[in-house]
Amino acid sequence: MAIDRENAQPLQAQVADDIRRRIAAGEFSAGAKLPPLRALTTEYDVAEMTVHAAIRELQRQGLVISSRGRGTFVSDDIDGKDLSGTPGVYDPTSPEAQIEELRRIVADLVVRVDRLESHDD
Repeated sequence: MAIDRENAQPLQAQVADDIRRRIAAGEFSAGAKLPPLRALTTEYDVAEMTVHAAIRELQRQGLVISSRGRGTFVSDDIDGKDLSGTPGVYDPTSPEAQIEELRRIVADLVVRVDRLESHDD
């Protein structure tokens, strides 16, 4: 999808909408790794911060999970999530949000442990 710079919708929202559309279409299935930030930056012809903001929005919606050093992945639990792009009310105290946050923490810890163990060799 080409970004419409004449559109009143912010660029990061357009990028988030397109990635959300691609998830809904099955181009990025549950558990799939998204292209790297730089590749998305080139693909959408926008600044890195714009793509980063779009990814953060998708994280808040529980559609993707990012892990430092590993990348960004489509959530394993996208069934039942709103893929329409209509902003929902994010409740960080909901069980789903807490589980997603724990998954992010565990994924980050796995990366850190792997790094530490690779330095021990």
